[in-house]
Amino acid sequence: MPFPIFIMVMVVLTLLLMLGRRQFDDLLRHLHANHSEQWLQAGKPIGFFWQPEEGTTWMEGTQARSVLFWSWMRSTPAWIEPQLLWKLWIVRLTMVISSLGFVTAGIMLSQGG
Repeated sequence: MPFPIFIMVMVVLTLLLMLGRRQFDDLLRHLHANHSEQWLQAGKPIGFFWQPEEGTTWMEGTQARSVLFWSWMRSTPAWIEPQLLWKLWIVRLTMVISSLGFVTAGIMLSQGG
């Protein structure tokens, strides 16, 4: 893969990854604001770009986010309203596409082309 194309692919994949993380933060913000009991039960997770004023330490919030993130990748939370379901699918889709893209680009780069 020529280097300029590789850079363009990496930029697109990074932007896609950021979009997914932004949508995750939107869902997490909604969880915090409208379903605070579930947010507390989840360990007070923080977002990738958002952290509630009341909360926990960065390390605990990050660990709780990781557990919650992978939980949402496997199943749809009971509290999610139908109008928010598209955000969850964007999170899932962008994570899968960007992960596969980064792996594919890494393999191609390691093989010299």
